[in-house]
Amino acid sequence: ASREDIDASSPWNRALLNAVPHALLKAIRQFNASNLRYSWLQYLPLRPPLSAFFERLETITLQLLSSQPILESISGELAVPQSMKYVPDSFRDSNGVPLTLCGSTRHRYLSHRYASPDWPILQRLGVGRLSVEEFLSDLKIFVNTHESEFRQKSHDWHSWLALVLAPMLTVTSDFTVTSNFRTAASILYSLQIVPLDRKSVV
Repeated sequence: ASREDIDASSPWNRALLNAVPHALLKAIRQFNASNLRYSWLQYLPLRPPLSAFFERLETITLQLLSSQPILESISGELAVPQSMKYVPDSFRDSNGVPLTLCGSTRHRYLSHRYASPDWPILQRLGVGRLSVEEFLSDLKIFVNTHESEFRQKSHDWHSWLALVLAPMLTVTSDFTVTSNFRTAASILYSLQIVPLDRKSVV
């Protein structure tokens, strides 16, 4: 029999279909306890449905997985995809470490161990990409809440941060003020982020 011949009205068949996402979740939990912890994403069967009977399978699978702690954060703990952020390279330092990584963010930043090609499926699971506004908000939290850790950052780190922030504070050739400028200016002007001698900042 082909997939087109599946009896969609059968309670048994519907029960089997509804059990698939839970079976997959169980397998993922086993993968997360093995050396497949960072590579199982490529095996998720997310593709166009093969028949009308399977149309809901991807939807219910994503709904279940996106609400379960199945992805690793930078802290090393498993977290719910919907609560996590992927930090793009533009907000990382020269070593690939998020510039705003601190005690308040490490539990919600996605681990860098996942492969870049996995981003589309990570996004479908509910992982968000850190936006300019969120980056600036996290920078504010870092500076104001983790002052000691911030003051210990190297000059190279501050130089890299400056390279990231400078474009946000750039006015266009026709003197148009962008939304990023307004957001950045409102936050940065209130922060003491410029390092001086003797570990002081202004």
